[in-house]
Amino acid sequence: MRLSRQWLNEITPVKQTDTEVAAVFTRLGFECEHIESIGIGLDRIVTARILSVKPHPNADKLQLATVTDGTKQLEVVCGARNIAVGQVVPLAREGAVLPIGQKIEKANIRGVESRGMLCSGKELGLNDDHSGIWQIDQLIKPGTPLSLVLGLPDTVFDLNVAPNRPDCLSVVGLAQEYAAHTGLKLQLPLDRLKQSSTPTVKSITAKMVAQSACSHYALRYIADVKVATSPWWLQKRLIAGGIRPINSVVDAANYIMLLTGQPLHAFDADKVSPLKGKKTISVRIAKPNESIELLDGTKKTLTSAVTVIADSNRALAVAGVMGGADCAVTEQTRNVIIESAVFNPKAIRRSSQLLNIRTESSSRFEKGVDSMGTDTALDAVAALINAIGGGTVQRGIIYGAKAKPVKKVLRYQADEVSSLLGINITAANQIKILKSLGCWVTKSGRQLIVTTPSWRIDLAHMADLADEIGRHTGYNNIKPAYLTGTIKPVADHSKIAISRPIKARLARMGWDEMYNYTFYSADLAEYSGSSLNKHYALSNPLNPEQQYLRTSLVPRLLENIRHNSGRNESMKVFEIGTTFQPDGVKPKEVFKVSGAITTKSGNGEALLLEAKGIIEALLGRSAILAQTQSGQYATNDCDGQIRVWNEDSLKKLKISQNVISFEINLTDLSQLNSRWSYGKYSVFPSIKRDFSLIIPELVSFGAIVADIESINQSTITKAEPRGLILAVERVGEIYRDERIGSGKKNLTLRCLFQAEQRTLTGSEVEILCRQITDRLNTKLGVTLRSGSSPK
Repeated sequence: MRLSRQWLNEITPVKQTDTEVAAVFTRLGFECEHIESIGIGLDRIVTARILSVKPHPNADKLQLATVTDGTKQLEVVCGARNIAVGQVVPLAREGAVLPIGQKIEKANIRGVESRGMLCSGKELGLNDDHSGIWQIDQLIKPGTPLSLVLGLPDTVFDLNVAPNRPDCLSVVGLAQEYAAHTGLKLQLPLDRLKQSSTPTVKSITAKMVAQSACSHYALRYIADVKVATSPWWLQKRLIAGGIRPINSVVDAANYIMLLTGQPLHAFDADKVSPLKGKKTISVRIAKPNESIELLDGTKKTLTSAVTVIADSNRALAVAGVMGGADCAVTEQTRNVIIESAVFNPKAIRRSSQLLNIRTESSSRFEKGVDSMGTDTALDAVAALINAIGGGTVQRGIIYGAKAKPVKKVLRYQADEVSSLLGINITAANQIKILKSLGCWVTKSGRQLIVTTPSWRIDLAHMADLADEIGRHTGYNNIKPAYLTGTIKPVADHSKIAISRPIKARLARMGWDEMYNYTFYSADLAEYSGSSLNKHYALSNPLNPEQQYLRTSLVPRLLENIRHNSGRNESMKVFEIGTTFQPDGVKPKEVFKVSGAITTKSGNGEALLLEAKGIIEALLGRSAILAQTQSGQYATNDCDGQIRVWNEDSLKKLKISQNVISFEINLTDLSQLNSRWSYGKYSVFPSIKRDFSLIIPELVSFGAIVADIESINQSTITKAEPRGLILAVERVGEIYRDERIGSGKKNLTLRCLFQAEQRTLTGSEVEILCRQITDRLNTKLGVTLRSGSSPK
């Protein structure tokens, strides 16, 4: 927001230097990014009256103007065609340096001596108009310094206004902040509105079709307006605010917008198509493929996501963003309709983004405007147009929608603010600050009751009021103090608590962690283990590769292997993250850990053993793996599995290596871990026995462990709560040979026996070993290898 010092001074007296003013706004939270001076370099530029104009004798496009600067007559060569006898114009005397950097010297132009230069607005650094010489009020005496005539120089503060403070996208809003901080008073300079006896309702009507897009819509009608160039004082305010002057009506609307923060728009009433004898303006949704030519000359094709202002035939403007060229106010306009509204911020933001247009109006509407200030701004612009361009303001306002006053009342105790800010601020000082910002404050016992003003949409909680009090007290006045009180440790989120040790363990075992997107394509969904119709599809995916929410982490890990297989023959990758399982309208989020291991040189069985070892390392003794009919391995105690990928599946992904993956539901794992109990280590010696077993091919290691566990159950007593078989593990590799027999395999099994309360005897262990071999033989057809015995 660009703030003119002169304009600020009209509302509240400013006695500080420019640097001090900038510092005040910065302390209040409106950082001053730049201080700019307007009108610097106007020394030796004065007003001059044109006495005569004649053609240049040696150039068709040049003229010779004889002017007086109040003391002497000068002949000046000029290329502009808009000069005439009697005009008062700016004259740069010899030796002057224009704001654009050009130095004026006596010059011979096509054989004629020129003693100065008549200046355009662009050459004076006041606007971008280079089409003609700047025109000055003819009542101004020749020889008057131009800086005195124009009321220059002026200082402009370029302030950074936070998105939650739309009230300060106005001169009044910033002036109130400055006055509240410095203890000054405000005086709002608005013209008094003069209305005719003719009611506006006879001329126009307003309709609200898009109810949700606009909460307040108001119109005024002004007849017989004279549209012309705005007076300099008004142009000066717009230039300081970064807005190009256009004509008196448009400039008046922009002036009031800068002053109050309320965007306004003017329509040429004679170009609005009537409906049943009245000029009818409505707020509606754009029709599909409806087009409009905007004020900037661009043509836009609209969609139903855009809100428009329309008459009975066509769209007249994109609501809250920019007006249309068809109803633009020009010097030929005689009757105008002025619009003041409160549009839905989301609707304006959507229109602005879709059309790629950002304007002063849209930036204010999308942050929110004061619903109680729209009518005040509408009356103010009507009064200003009447003051500078005449015309008749018809009586009354026509409403398409009318917002109801909403009062926000906040209650708190003064010491709450002091505690929050860390500095003691009396209730009296708090009340003083809040009242200076427009709040109504009453006191009931120790409690302060604060009614916030309608323009402060950011004040919703006690902490917001504390921030206001802190800003205007000065955060720089709060002295540092040591923290007091007890700091309670924050427990890790359950996901972090369960995933952190898993990550550390896998990393120690040489696995690399991956971070993948939570979306994948239909092709990758094929590798998830769930059909495509059990996936949740995005209605607006960024691209086809990110169309479905993942139900498994494995597909992306396979893709990681594919991308890196050219550089790495062996890979061990894992990921921990959320998957989205089918569960009605909304997916059920399931936290999982998945891994994939591959190598070109190794065989699939070796990879399988390593993957099973990982599961055992993560799940401990509970890692009982059972082989399924499909050849996969699933855990008995939690949701998880190991998968051996066949060549045909991997060919589609262009992977030529052996790949085995695993996936475990960490939610189940956390519940499983919560059931674990811990006891003291036994101080008595353990006994180890190895069994060399001949096992049928289809019998899994998990089935053998389960049978041994059942034998251990029979040894559990009150004295021996764990039983006597402490652990079961596999030793070495699986061995197959013709001597073993077809359909069979050799495996060495190791059992660890130990008691908690005494030393086991050899005979007790021998009895348990016979029970193990007998049960495995009877139930699973497992036999001891010939010539071997438990050792």
